[in-house]
Amino acid sequence: MRILFICSSLEPGKDGVGDYTRKLACALNKKNIVAKIIAINDRRLETNIWEGFQNDEEGETEVLRLSASVNWDIRLQKAKAFIESFKPEWVSLQYVPFGFHLKGLPFNLGKNLKQLDGRSSWHIMFHELSVNREESLKFRIWSFLQVNIIKSLLGELKPGLISTNTELYKYRLKEIGFKATVLPLFSNINNIVVENKEAFNSIIPAFIARHPEDYIIGTLFGSFDFKRWDMRSLLDKFTYSFSKKRMVIVSLGRMPAGQTCWEQLKKDYPQVLFLTLGEQSTTFISYWLSHYTDFGILTTLPELAGKSGSFMAFKEHGVPVVCKKRTSSLAAFNLPLEEGLIEVNTQAIFQLPAKQKPVSLLNKVAEQFMNELKIGQRSTPVPLNAGVNGQL
Repeated sequence: MRILFICSSLEPGKDGVGDYTRKLACALNKKNIVAKIIAINDRRLETNIWEGFQNDEEGETEVLRLSASVNWDIRLQKAKAFIESFKPEWVSLQYVPFGFHLKGLPFNLGKNLKQLDGRSSWHIMFHELSVNREESLKFRIWSFLQVNIIKSLLGELKPGLISTNTELYKYRLKEIGFKATVLPLFSNINNIVVENKEAFNSIIPAFIARHPEDYIIGTLFGSFDFKRWDMRSLLDKFTYSFSKKRMVIVSLGRMPAGQTCWEQLKKDYPQVLFLTLGEQSTTFISYWLSHYTDFGILTTLPELAGKSGSFMAFKEHGVPVVCKKRTSSLAAFNLPLEEGLIEVNTQAIFQLPAKQKPVSLLNKVAEQFMNELKIGQRSTPVPLNAGVNGQL
Protein backbone atom coordinates (compact mmCIF):
# COMPACT_ATOMS: atom_id res chain seq x y z
CA MET A 1 0.00 0.00 0.00
CA ARG A 2 1.15 3.54 -0.78
CA ILE A 3 -0.09 6.44 1.34
CA LEU A 4 0.52 10.14 0.78
CA PHE A 5 -0.06 12.42 3.75
CA ILE A 6 -0.88 16.10 3.32
CA CYS A 7 -0.42 18.45 6.28
CA SER A 8 0.26 22.15 6.63
CA SER A 9 3.80 22.27 8.08
CA LEU A 10 6.72 19.92 8.69
CA GLU A 11 9.10 22.08 10.72
CA PRO A 12 10.38 19.60 13.35
CA GLY A 13 9.35 20.45 16.89
CA LYS A 14 7.31 23.51 15.81
CA ASP A 15 4.10 21.95 14.55
CA GLY A 16 2.34 19.23 16.53
CA VAL A 17 0.32 17.88 13.60
CA GLY A 18 3.42 17.89 11.41
CA ASP A 19 5.38 15.93 14.02
CA TYR A 20 2.46 13.52 14.37
CA THR A 21 2.27 13.00 10.60
CA ARG A 22 6.02 12.42 10.27
CA LYS A 23 6.07 9.92 13.10
CA LEU A 24 3.07 8.02 11.72
CA ALA A 25 4.56 7.94 8.20
CA CYS A 26 7.88 6.64 9.53
CA ALA A 27 6.11 3.93 11.54
CA LEU A 28 4.12 2.84 8.47
CA ASN A 29 7.29 2.67 6.38
CA LYS A 30 8.67 0.15 8.88
CA LYS A 31 5.56 -1.97 8.29
CA ASN A 32 6.16 -2.27 4.54
CA ILE A 33 3.70 0.55 3.80
CA VAL A 34 5.25 3.21 1.58
CA ALA A 35 4.34 6.60 3.05
CA LYS A 36 5.37 10.09 1.94
CA ILE A 37 4.30 13.57 3.03
CA ILE A 38 3.54 16.94 1.46
CA ALA A 39 3.50 20.03 3.69
CA ILE A 40 1.45 22.29 1.48
CA ASN A 41 1.26 25.49 3.55
CA ASP A 42 4.57 25.57 5.41
CA ARG A 43 4.94 28.97 7.10
CA ARG A 44 8.30 28.14 8.66
CA LEU A 45 10.11 27.10 5.49
CA GLU A 46 12.95 29.51 4.69
CA THR A 47 13.06 28.55 1.01
CA ASN A 48 10.15 28.28 -1.41
CA ILE A 49 10.43 24.53 -1.94
CA TRP A 50 12.30 21.79 -0.12
CA GLU A 51 12.31 18.13 -1.06
CA GLY A 52 14.20 15.39 0.73
CA PHE A 53 13.99 13.05 3.71
CA GLN A 54 13.08 13.78 7.30
CA ASN A 55 14.15 11.52 10.15
CA ASP A 56 12.41 10.36 13.26
CA GLU A 57 13.24 7.83 15.96
CA GLU A 58 11.10 5.42 13.94
CA GLY A 59 13.06 5.88 10.69
CA GLU A 60 12.70 8.29 7.79
CA THR A 61 10.20 9.40 5.18
CA GLU A 62 10.36 11.36 1.94
CA VAL A 63 8.75 14.78 2.13
CA LEU A 64 7.94 17.78 -0.04
CA ARG A 65 7.65 21.10 1.79
CA LEU A 66 5.96 24.01 0.02
CA SER A 67 6.15 27.49 1.50
CA ALA A 68 2.96 29.36 2.36
CA SER A 69 4.53 32.39 0.67
CA VAL A 70 4.40 30.68 -2.74
CA ASN A 71 1.37 31.20 -4.99
CA TRP A 72 -1.20 28.41 -4.60
CA ASP A 73 -1.09 27.57 -8.33
CA ILE A 74 2.64 26.87 -8.11
CA ARG A 75 2.23 24.84 -4.94
CA LEU A 76 -0.51 22.75 -6.52
CA GLN A 77 1.60 22.18 -9.62
CA LYS A 78 4.58 20.93 -7.55
CA ALA A 79 2.37 18.81 -5.30
CA LYS A 80 0.56 17.27 -8.27
CA ALA A 81 3.86 16.27 -9.91
CA PHE A 82 5.02 14.70 -6.63
CA ILE A 83 1.79 12.74 -6.34
CA GLU A 84 1.78 11.60 -9.95
CA SER A 85 5.29 10.19 -9.60
CA PHE A 86 4.33 8.40 -6.37
CA LYS A 87 0.89 7.09 -7.42
CA PRO A 88 -0.55 6.60 -3.90
CA GLU A 89 -3.58 4.46 -3.24
CA TRP A 90 -4.67 6.78 -0.42
CA VAL A 91 -4.20 10.49 0.15
CA SER A 92 -4.59 11.36 3.82
CA LEU A 93 -5.33 14.98 4.70
CA GLN A 94 -4.34 15.89 8.27
CA TYR A 95 -6.76 18.74 8.86
CA VAL A 96 -6.44 21.53 11.37
CA PRO A 97 -8.07 24.78 10.19
CA PHE A 98 -5.44 27.17 11.53
CA GLY A 99 -2.68 25.23 9.81
CA PHE A 100 -4.07 26.13 6.39
CA HIS A 101 -5.17 29.69 7.17
CA LEU A 102 -4.04 32.13 9.87
CA LYS A 103 -7.63 32.76 10.97
CA GLY A 104 -8.70 29.15 10.54
CA LEU A 105 -10.79 29.91 7.43
CA PRO A 106 -9.31 27.98 4.47
CA PHE A 107 -12.30 28.59 2.19
CA ASN A 108 -10.81 27.17 -1.02
CA LEU A 109 -8.88 24.26 0.49
CA GLY A 110 -11.26 21.58 -0.82
CA LYS A 111 -11.30 22.97 -4.35
CA ASN A 112 -7.52 23.30 -4.37
CA LEU A 113 -6.84 19.81 -3.07
CA LYS A 114 -9.35 18.27 -5.46
CA GLN A 115 -7.05 19.28 -8.31
CA LEU A 116 -4.19 17.18 -6.99
CA ASP A 117 -5.35 13.66 -7.65
CA GLY A 118 -8.39 12.02 -9.18
CA ARG A 119 -7.40 8.38 -8.83
CA SER A 120 -6.55 7.90 -5.16
CA SER A 121 -9.02 7.46 -2.32
CA TRP A 122 -9.13 10.33 0.15
CA HIS A 123 -8.89 10.01 3.91
CA ILE A 124 -9.34 12.99 6.23
CA MET A 125 -8.15 13.12 9.82
CA PHE A 126 -9.82 15.96 11.70
CA HIS A 127 -7.45 17.04 14.46
CA GLU A 128 -9.66 20.06 15.15
CA LEU A 129 -13.06 21.23 13.92
CA SER A 130 -13.90 24.78 14.94
CA VAL A 131 -13.54 27.42 17.64
CA ASN A 132 -15.81 27.26 20.67
CA ARG A 133 -19.07 28.79 19.50
CA GLU A 134 -20.16 29.43 23.11
CA GLU A 135 -17.51 32.12 23.65
CA SER A 136 -19.35 35.06 22.05
CA LEU A 137 -21.29 36.19 18.99
CA LYS A 138 -18.01 36.62 17.14
CA PHE A 139 -17.06 33.02 17.89
CA ARG A 140 -20.52 31.80 16.90
CA ILE A 141 -20.11 33.35 13.46
CA TRP A 142 -16.52 32.13 13.26
CA SER A 143 -17.58 28.58 14.13
CA PHE A 144 -20.42 28.72 11.60
CA LEU A 145 -17.95 29.59 8.83
CA GLN A 146 -15.54 26.84 9.88
CA VAL A 147 -18.32 24.25 9.91
CA ASN A 148 -19.36 25.20 6.39
CA ILE A 149 -15.74 24.97 5.24
CA ILE A 150 -15.69 21.40 6.61
CA LYS A 151 -18.88 20.62 4.69
CA SER A 152 -17.36 22.03 1.52
CA LEU A 153 -14.13 20.11 2.05
CA LEU A 154 -15.95 16.82 2.51
CA GLY A 155 -18.21 17.55 -0.43
CA GLU A 156 -15.28 18.27 -2.73
CA LEU A 157 -12.99 15.39 -1.72
CA LYS A 158 -15.66 12.74 -0.99
CA PRO A 159 -13.36 10.75 1.31
CA GLY A 160 -13.71 7.01 1.62
CA LEU A 161 -12.69 7.24 5.27
CA ILE A 162 -13.03 9.98 7.88
CA SER A 163 -11.23 9.93 11.22
CA THR A 164 -11.03 12.16 14.25
CA ASN A 165 -9.47 11.92 17.69
CA THR A 166 -12.32 12.32 20.20
CA GLU A 167 -15.80 10.93 20.74
CA LEU A 168 -17.06 14.51 20.93
CA TYR A 169 -15.71 15.37 17.47
CA LYS A 170 -17.13 12.12 16.11
CA TYR A 171 -20.54 13.12 17.41
CA ARG A 172 -20.31 16.62 15.99
CA LEU A 173 -19.33 15.31 12.57
CA LYS A 174 -22.32 13.00 12.74
CA GLU A 175 -24.50 16.04 13.51
CA ILE A 176 -23.65 17.51 10.12
CA GLY A 177 -24.15 14.20 8.34
CA PHE A 178 -20.77 12.44 8.22
CA LYS A 179 -19.64 9.18 9.76
CA ALA A 180 -16.18 9.14 11.34
CA THR A 181 -14.08 6.66 13.28
CA VAL A 182 -12.03 7.60 16.34
CA LEU A 183 -8.33 7.18 15.64
CA PRO A 184 -6.40 7.83 18.87
CA LEU A 185 -3.36 10.04 19.01
CA PHE A 186 0.05 8.97 20.24
CA SER A 187 2.80 10.97 21.85
CA ASN A 188 5.26 12.96 19.78
CA ILE A 189 7.71 12.53 22.68
CA ASN A 190 9.17 9.03 22.84
CA ASN A 191 10.08 7.42 26.14
CA ILE A 192 13.86 7.76 25.91
CA VAL A 193 16.47 6.03 28.08
CA VAL A 194 18.88 8.78 29.12
CA GLU A 195 22.48 7.85 29.85
CA ASN A 196 24.13 11.28 30.16
CA LYS A 197 22.04 12.66 33.04
CA GLU A 198 24.71 15.21 33.91
CA ALA A 199 23.79 17.13 30.77
CA PHE A 200 20.61 18.26 32.56
CA ASN A 201 22.34 19.60 35.69
CA SER A 202 21.97 23.18 34.48
CA ILE A 203 18.22 22.73 33.88
CA ILE A 204 16.97 20.82 36.92
CA PRO A 205 17.22 22.83 40.17
CA ALA A 206 19.84 21.24 42.41
CA PHE A 207 17.56 21.05 45.46
CA ILE A 208 15.06 18.96 43.49
CA ALA A 209 17.73 16.77 41.91
CA ARG A 210 19.24 16.01 45.34
CA HIS A 211 15.99 15.31 47.21
CA PRO A 212 13.10 14.66 44.78
CA GLU A 213 11.31 12.69 47.50
CA ASP A 214 10.70 15.96 49.39
CA TYR A 215 8.47 17.30 46.61
CA ILE A 216 5.33 16.38 44.75
CA ILE A 217 5.74 17.67 41.21
CA GLY A 218 3.09 18.47 38.64
CA THR A 219 3.97 19.34 35.05
CA LEU A 220 2.00 21.21 32.40
CA PHE A 221 2.71 22.09 28.78
CA GLY A 222 2.08 25.32 26.92
CA SER A 223 -0.59 27.91 27.47
CA PHE A 224 -3.47 27.93 29.91
CA ASP A 225 -5.97 30.39 31.27
CA PHE A 226 -8.58 30.62 33.99
CA LYS A 227 -11.41 30.42 31.43
CA ARG A 228 -10.43 26.88 30.58
CA TRP A 229 -9.64 25.84 34.13
CA ASP A 230 -9.07 27.92 37.22
CA MET A 231 -6.41 25.68 38.77
CA ARG A 232 -7.15 26.92 42.27
CA SER A 233 -9.43 23.89 42.65
CA LEU A 234 -6.41 21.66 42.02
CA LEU A 235 -3.97 23.65 44.14
CA ASP A 236 -6.38 23.75 47.08
CA LYS A 237 -6.60 19.96 47.00
CA PHE A 238 -2.84 19.58 47.13
CA THR A 239 -2.37 22.25 49.78
CA TYR A 240 -4.51 20.30 52.24
CA SER A 241 -3.83 16.73 51.11
CA PHE A 242 -0.05 16.70 50.76
CA SER A 243 1.16 18.95 53.57
CA LYS A 244 4.23 16.79 54.29
CA LYS A 245 5.70 17.54 50.86
CA ARG A 246 6.12 20.82 49.08
CA MET A 247 4.14 21.09 45.89
CA VAL A 248 5.95 22.13 42.71
CA ILE A 249 4.21 23.12 39.49
CA VAL A 250 6.47 23.10 36.43
CA SER A 251 5.75 24.68 33.06
CA LEU A 252 7.41 23.17 29.97
CA GLY A 253 7.32 24.80 26.56
CA ARG A 254 6.04 28.18 25.44
CA MET A 255 3.37 29.98 27.43
CA PRO A 256 2.23 32.81 25.16
CA ALA A 257 -1.27 33.08 26.60
CA GLY A 258 -0.90 31.95 30.21
CA GLN A 259 1.76 34.17 31.73
CA THR A 260 -0.69 36.48 33.52
CA CYS A 261 -2.57 33.56 35.10
CA TRP A 262 0.73 31.91 36.02
CA GLU A 263 1.93 35.03 37.85
CA GLN A 264 -1.41 35.33 39.66
CA LEU A 265 -1.15 31.76 40.93
CA LYS A 266 2.31 32.51 42.29
CA LYS A 267 0.85 35.34 44.36
CA ASP A 268 -2.16 33.33 45.53
CA TYR A 269 -0.16 30.24 46.53
CA PRO A 270 3.20 31.29 48.02
CA GLN A 271 3.53 27.83 49.62
CA VAL A 272 3.68 26.30 46.11
CA LEU A 273 6.86 26.53 44.06
CA PHE A 274 6.24 27.51 40.43
CA LEU A 275 9.08 26.75 38.02
CA THR A 276 9.29 27.72 34.35
CA LEU A 277 11.63 25.44 32.41
CA GLY A 278 10.56 26.70 28.97
CA GLU A 279 11.26 24.94 25.69
CA GLN A 280 13.45 21.87 26.06
CA SER A 281 14.62 18.93 23.97
CA THR A 282 12.41 15.87 23.70
CA THR A 283 15.16 13.91 25.48
CA PHE A 284 14.99 16.20 28.50
CA ILE A 285 11.18 16.20 28.52
CA SER A 286 11.11 12.40 28.49
CA TYR A 287 13.65 12.29 31.32
CA TRP A 288 11.71 14.86 33.36
CA LEU A 289 8.41 13.01 32.92
CA SER A 290 9.95 9.64 33.77
CA HIS A 291 12.00 10.63 36.81
CA TYR A 292 10.57 13.80 38.34
CA THR A 293 6.91 14.22 37.38
CA ASP A 294 4.33 12.81 39.81
CA PHE A 295 1.33 14.00 37.84
CA GLY A 296 0.53 15.85 34.63
CA ILE A 297 -1.89 18.76 34.32
CA LEU A 298 -4.23 18.79 31.35
CA THR A 299 -4.99 22.43 30.55
CA THR A 300 -7.48 21.69 27.75
CA LEU A 301 -11.05 20.56 28.34
CA PRO A 302 -11.21 16.91 29.44
CA GLU A 303 -13.69 16.18 26.63
CA LEU A 304 -10.86 17.05 24.22
CA ALA A 305 -8.14 15.03 25.94
CA GLY A 306 -8.00 12.80 22.87
CA LYS A 307 -6.61 15.68 20.78
CA SER A 308 -3.98 16.62 23.34
CA GLY A 309 -0.40 15.65 22.59
CA SER A 310 0.41 16.62 26.18
CA PHE A 311 -2.03 14.04 27.54
CA MET A 312 -0.55 11.36 25.30
CA ALA A 313 2.99 12.26 26.41
CA PHE A 314 1.98 11.87 30.05
CA LYS A 315 0.15 8.63 29.35
CA GLU A 316 3.00 7.03 27.42
CA HIS A 317 5.38 7.87 30.28
CA GLY A 318 3.04 6.33 32.86
CA VAL A 319 2.20 9.68 34.47
CA PRO A 320 -1.34 10.13 35.92
CA VAL A 321 -3.09 13.24 34.63
CA VAL A 322 -5.42 15.64 36.45
CA CYS A 323 -8.01 17.80 34.74
CA LYS A 324 -11.06 19.92 35.53
CA LYS A 325 -14.41 18.27 36.10
CA ARG A 326 -16.35 17.59 32.93
CA THR A 327 -19.40 19.67 32.19
CA SER A 328 -22.61 17.73 32.77
CA SER A 329 -23.77 18.22 29.18
CA LEU A 330 -20.66 16.45 27.85
CA ALA A 331 -20.22 13.81 30.55
CA ALA A 332 -21.70 11.10 28.31
CA PHE A 333 -18.74 11.18 25.91
CA ASN A 334 -16.02 8.63 26.54
CA LEU A 335 -12.60 9.96 27.38
CA PRO A 336 -9.54 8.30 25.84
CA LEU A 337 -7.48 6.13 28.17
CA GLU A 338 -9.84 7.19 30.92
CA GLU A 339 -8.00 5.19 33.54
CA GLY A 340 -5.15 7.70 33.35
CA LEU A 341 -7.28 10.85 33.65
CA ILE A 342 -8.42 12.15 37.05
CA GLU A 343 -11.10 14.80 37.26
CA VAL A 344 -10.67 17.24 40.14
CA ASN A 345 -14.00 17.46 41.91
CA THR A 346 -14.27 20.11 44.61
CA GLN A 347 -16.54 17.87 46.71
CA ALA A 348 -14.70 14.58 46.42
CA ILE A 349 -11.67 13.41 48.39
CA PHE A 350 -8.65 13.63 46.13
CA GLN A 351 -6.24 10.74 45.77
CA LEU A 352 -3.34 10.75 43.35
CA PRO A 353 -2.63 7.31 41.90
CA ALA A 354 0.87 5.94 41.51
CA LYS A 355 2.70 6.17 38.20
CA GLN A 356 2.07 3.32 35.81
CA LYS A 357 4.29 1.32 33.51
CA PRO A 358 5.13 3.35 30.37
CA VAL A 359 3.33 2.34 27.19
CA SER A 360 3.87 3.06 23.50
CA LEU A 361 0.78 3.85 21.46
CA LEU A 362 2.33 4.56 18.05
CA ASN A 363 2.37 1.01 16.71
CA LYS A 364 -1.16 0.38 17.97
CA VAL A 365 -2.43 3.50 16.22
CA ALA A 366 -0.51 2.67 13.03
CA GLU A 367 -2.03 -0.83 12.98
CA GLN A 368 -5.55 0.56 13.47
CA PHE A 369 -5.00 3.10 10.72
CA MET A 370 -3.75 0.43 8.31
CA ASN A 371 -6.70 -1.84 9.05
CA GLU A 372 -9.23 0.96 8.57
CA LEU A 373 -7.70 1.87 5.23
CA LYS A 374 -7.83 -1.74 4.09
CA ILE A 375 -11.53 -2.06 4.81
CA GLY A 376 -12.39 1.54 3.88
CA GLN A 377 -14.87 1.74 1.07
CA ARG A 378 -13.88 3.97 -1.82
CA SER A 379 -17.20 5.67 -1.98
CA THR A 380 -18.98 8.87 -1.10
CA PRO A 381 -19.25 9.40 2.67
CA VAL A 382 -22.58 9.69 4.48
CA PRO A 383 -24.57 12.33 2.57
CA LEU A 384 -25.43 15.62 4.20
CA ASN A 385 -28.70 15.67 6.07
CA ALA A 386 -30.64 18.73 5.01
CA GLY A 387 -32.40 18.81 8.38
CA VAL A 388 -29.19 19.16 10.40
CA ASN A 389 -28.48 22.64 11.74
CA GLY A 390 -24.81 22.52 10.77
CA GLN A 391 -23.34 23.43 14.15
CA LEU A 392 -20.18 21.92 15.59
